[in-house]
Amino acid sequence: MIGLVDTFDPYFYVRTFSGTVDYLEEKLPQYRIRAVDIDWRNIDQGIQKYSPQYLLLSGSDYVSLIDRYGAQQLVTRLQKGARDVNQSVSSTIIALNRKDAPGTIADLKGRTIAVTQKGSFDGWLIASGAIAQAGFDPENMFQRIVETNYGIPDVLTLVKTGGADAGVLSACEYERLVQSGRIADGEIRIIARQPSDPGGCVRSTGLYPDAVIAAMPRASAGMNKAVLTALLSMPASQYGFEWDIGNSNASVLVLMKTLKLGPYLPLRETSPRALFLRYRNEVFLALALLAAVLFHIVTLNLLVRRRTRDLVRTQREKEALNEEAKAAEKKVAELERVTLVAQLSNIFAHEIKQPITGILYNASALEMLLKKKGEADPVELRIADSLVEQARRSADIVERVRAYARKRPRADSSCCLRSVIQEAVTASAQRDAVTVRAPGGQHVRGDATELMLLISNLIRNGLQAAGGVEKPAVHVDVSEQGEEFVVSVSDNGPPVSDEVFAKIGRAGFSSKSDGLGFGLSIAQAIAERHGGHLEYRRNGSGSLQVLLHLRRYAGEEGKNNAQ
Repeated sequence: MIGLVDTFDPYFYVRTFSGTVDYLEEKLPQYRIRAVDIDWRNIDQGIQKYSPQYLLLSGSDYVSLIDRYGAQQLVTRLQKGARDVNQSVSSTIIALNRKDAPGTIADLKGRTIAVTQKGSFDGWLIASGAIAQAGFDPENMFQRIVETNYGIPDVLTLVKTGGADAGVLSACEYERLVQSGRIADGEIRIIARQPSDPGGCVRSTGLYPDAVIAAMPRASAGMNKAVLTALLSMPASQYGFEWDIGNSNASVLVLMKTLKLGPYLPLRETSPRALFLRYRNEVFLALALLAAVLFHIVTLNLLVRRRTRDLVRTQREKEALNEEAKAAEKKVAELERVTLVAQLSNIFAHEIKQPITGILYNASALEMLLKKKGEADPVELRIADSLVEQARRSADIVERVRAYARKRPRADSSCCLRSVIQEAVTASAQRDAVTVRAPGGQHVRGDATELMLLISNLIRNGLQAAGGVEKPAVHVDVSEQGEEFVVSVSDNGPPVSDEVFAKIGRAGFSSKSDGLGFGLSIAQAIAERHGGHLEYRRNGSGSLQVLLHLRRYAGEEGKNNAQ
């Protein structure tokens, strides 16, 4: 069975389809050949109804059935004058040759156009594709599309009578109308005329394959071979066509994709699923690009964060090194200052020793002179005696300063802390403001004069710190902590700020405007020479408390037992 999907003009049935079927019946008597008509509007219904082994149909209908039914092209019609079986049909767009008639495809916008049938391949679809390629929508470009359905009036009549502004003629129909005398010379204008081969028909569009005979899956291999052989051996018809093997429908597929018809009909759907299926490759590509961009952003952010962290760490290390360098420079400056003061002190001690020695000798001579008279005033003797004692103490202090400078070893002995503290209090100008709580019998090993100077310096600093209050007071307490004695010196002066407290004990720092900043540094040095150290705290009122830690005298227990 062979079915005709009829989108052709009435002459096609008589001149092509009937002649072909008659020839096959003659050449293939072993087969019973039956011909049926299938409505082009309901091809699926006709195929299901008749189940034909072969179909004769246009190129546009054939490409629609390739995937749906597995149709296989056997032969393609080759018209007389066509050089290539894959390029043999086209469409011609005509209009009256007058000034108010359209002359280009763009001029057709908003006009009325006449066509034979919207399903006709060369009667409308090819022309519709040319209009779309020009950048217009063929379905919405015209005011009205008039279909003649191969009836009367036909396309030429509608154009000539004004029933349509333009019309579409099938392949070579213009030449037939000219030969029949229906088109006078210069009467009709060809819109968007394309160059034609010598002897070829005028056209407004590109060239496409003509009608196709396709084999359906129900046709056997032997039947296909017999039919193909017969069709290829069929002589050229008196109407100017023959059957040949076509090998390309690419141009038809491009046309159908442009018009969104046939296998590309789903392109007209706008549902989310249809859009996804249509653009799934683009969607996947976009998702891949998005994933790549996100990966790049995340990686870049991580890298920037890591680099920023490294830079911050490097900056902090640099700042720490700068702070260490500044501290080192400050320490060096302080050491230079201490060294300079030590050198000056040594010079001063050396120079002042002779005047003090002279005072000591003169005071001793005065004391001896007063005693020889026998009538000396006790007050005068006491003053002379005090003068000798103070001179000796001064000479002793100077000698110890020189011993420090020469690093001469110290002659240590057992010292009673209570006696050392009392002597320091006695040397104080405000001894009434100093309270002492020191049990007896607490001995340390060291130099009593140096320890007295140390404690005297702490008491003097306390009195100066409390000088601004109404009743300045300094408290000296001695306590035991394991193997140590702790001498605490505190005052009732104003609270010490954090900034000042952090700098206390540094060489060269002084909270007094006239201080050199070496009092506590010297005291710390004396404490360390005696195997102890100084500790700085703030008492409950916030004023300064200095703790002197000294080791017990190893021989204390035996000394106490002896006593």
